[in-house]
Amino acid sequence: MDKNQTDKLTFKDFILSLTWSLKIFWKISPKLSTLILFSTIIDSLRSLAYSYILAKGIDQIISLSRSPNPSLMSLTPTILSFFIFSLGFSLIGNLNNFADNQLRLVMNPKMRVLLYQVLRSSGIQTLESPDINNSIERARNNLHYLQQRLNLITGLISSLTSTIGSGIIIYFFAPWFIPLTIIASIPVVLSDQHFLRKLWNLERETTESGRQAWESIHFLIDPKSLHELLITKGYKLLVDKFNRHISYVITLNTKIRIRWYFINLVFGLVRTASRLAGFAFAFWRYILGKTSIGTVTFYINAIEQFSTGIFRISMDINNMYESSHRINEIRNVFNLKPSFADGKIKLPILEKGPQIRFSNVSFAYPGATTKVINNLNLTIKPGEKIAIVGHNGAGKTTLVKLITRFYQITEGELLIHGHNINQLKITSLYKNLSVLFQEYNRYPHLTASENIYIGNVNKTKNQAKITKSSKKADADNFISEYQYKYDQTLSEKYKGGIRPSTGQWQKIAIARFFYRNTPIIIFDEPTSAIDAVSESKIFNKIYRFFKNKTVIIISHRFSTVRNADRIIVFDHGQIIEHGSHKELMDIKGAYYKAFKLQAEGYKA
Repeated sequence: MDKNQTDKLTFKDFILSLTWSLKIFWKISPKLSTLILFSTIIDSLRSLAYSYILAKGIDQIISLSRSPNPSLMSLTPTILSFFIFSLGFSLIGNLNNFADNQLRLVMNPKMRVLLYQVLRSSGIQTLESPDINNSIERARNNLHYLQQRLNLITGLISSLTSTIGSGIIIYFFAPWFIPLTIIASIPVVLSDQHFLRKLWNLERETTESGRQAWESIHFLIDPKSLHELLITKGYKLLVDKFNRHISYVITLNTKIRIRWYFINLVFGLVRTASRLAGFAFAFWRYILGKTSIGTVTFYINAIEQFSTGIFRISMDINNMYESSHRINEIRNVFNLKPSFADGKIKLPILEKGPQIRFSNVSFAYPGATTKVINNLNLTIKPGEKIAIVGHNGAGKTTLVKLITRFYQITEGELLIHGHNINQLKITSLYKNLSVLFQEYNRYPHLTASENIYIGNVNKTKNQAKITKSSKKADADNFISEYQYKYDQTLSEKYKGGIRPSTGQWQKIAIARFFYRNTPIIIFDEPTSAIDAVSESKIFNKIYRFFKNKTVIIISHRFSTVRNADRIIVFDHGQIIEHGSHKELMDIKGAYYKAFKLQAEGYKA
């Protein structure tokens, strides 16, 4: 990030953050937003109205005290006015509090849903950028500033209304006080802007180290991580990493705030002097007999309100200006665009597995210079079941990311069912695609049934198919032993829940895969935690079940891949061998050597 961008916020950026915030509030609830605006304006006149009635009451009381026959009934209009105004403003205040609390209640969950929708549509290539991750982290941390922004906007409206009202009153008896108060507030405004900018820059500069520090804390409070950390005492490193970051941030933050508050203390004396000058002038008018004591009380209240109002307006604007950095971070994340445009061709839902063809495809990850895939030519026939093997870093998983269009191909061409993948609508591609990643998702807060059904929520839940899929994945036997069967919550952190083993989780994920049942099937190291017997059963069912489907299996276990129609041996993003298990064993190349080495390991 350019330093000038972190130091300065243009007026245009300030206005954009303000208008965007208002649009968000309106989007979340137009009724509540309108009610807050209306009630805030009315409620801001409360003090002036009360002070006016009080001033009239004081003058009336003094007049009655001098009357030879005073009557308590003479105070009835004043008391009735107090009652009516109190009732009215109490109603307005309660309406304002209700609307404000209701908007706060719905804002946080709705904002998180909106954020999820933005991230979902941005694409994996966009979300894996370090700069984007830093922005997302700041946006998450700053979501609460939207609620603060609501307070600032309503506070500014309130301050403006009361300040304008009191300013009109002051104009008719001490107009010189208005520019004096404004001038006296300027040093505080400039000081606040300076130090708020410093605090914002500190936050930006420490975002990445903060992410690392809080990630360390995540491991320290995650029960699954504690097993290893308790034995190795690795928690010491993580605690030290967290403490160094926190200590650094607190030290710099404290230094900035000490200087800030000291300077504002000095500048505050100037504001106090200007306000005392206004009080003295009001008292002097009474001494000269130019006004009544009630009116003096009203004038003093107007002076206090105007002085306080100017200060609050400057503070609200400063805080809004400072929070605009944070709001713009959220706005920028909400305005994220995918790294590449979606296609326009809608792939129909296919009944059979399509052909997948790589033609002279080369690929390097954004920001990298080394190509992971290098001039790849590969045709996977419709309904063919191929296996891809190779050492770690050979480009196998990258191949999956290209087929799933997590990343866009920029060199060469990838055709699916005869269409360039870059021209396909991603949603239509995904309706035809199932991928079981090595780092598959677990949903411990859901039931066993829901963990399988989530693989295809576009169709009505079918428990019979869920059970059938579970049996194919060799998961039905242990699910049936759970206390609540398929309604069992899969975490001991919930009442009545139970924690599956790693291998059981993997079988549940495979069951989810069977339930999805699409024409293109991709397994990326799906059985690393499953014993060899279960793996053999599962893949025998996979080869039988997925007839007429295009299947790609990535695995290090040769027992898994040996029954594939064709085996592709990858090395440095290129195909070095391909053929059936027998053909590859006969040529005694890289596959043969790796197979023999793994077989010897099992014998040992």
